[in-house]
Amino acid sequence: MLLCICFMVTKTTEKLGIECFIKWVESQGGKLENCSRKGVGYDFEVIRPNSIKGSYEVKGTKKELNIPDMSVNEFDKKVLKADWLFVVGNVHKNGEEKCYKIPREALKKENLKLKQTYHIRLFQNRSKMGKYQIKDPLGKITGIK
Repeated sequence: MLLCICFMVTKTTEKLGIECFIKWVESQGGKLENCSRKGVGYDFEVIRPNSIKGSYEVKGTKKELNIPDMSVNEFDKKVLKADWLFVVGNVHKNGEEKCYKIPREALKKENLKLKQTYHIRLFQNRSKMGKYQIKDPLGKITGIK
């Protein structure tokens, strides 16, 4: 069995979803704060022009009608921590993106299924990951530079 972990030079589905979300917020005249590294369980806090504040978890997906699996850190006792789940479908089809703004209340506990995952800490920096990187036939290293 061969395990291959590849790094794409193109933008990830999640990043494209976030870019669409940022464009949507700005088009609505809102201001946003990136909270993804604060450990609060959601990606952004948004202040709308009418001073209404809301928190958003943003997900991108290649499919039009799909919600990607979410982390247990994004929930508290099966309740979404963010006020809104913002899903961007068709992210790789420029101009055909579909955006969905789903309120926390619409995510019923009976529709959530807990899945277990493993987090591999070994690959958190390039120095540890570098020895596993695959070189192409011409000797150039593939991946992000």
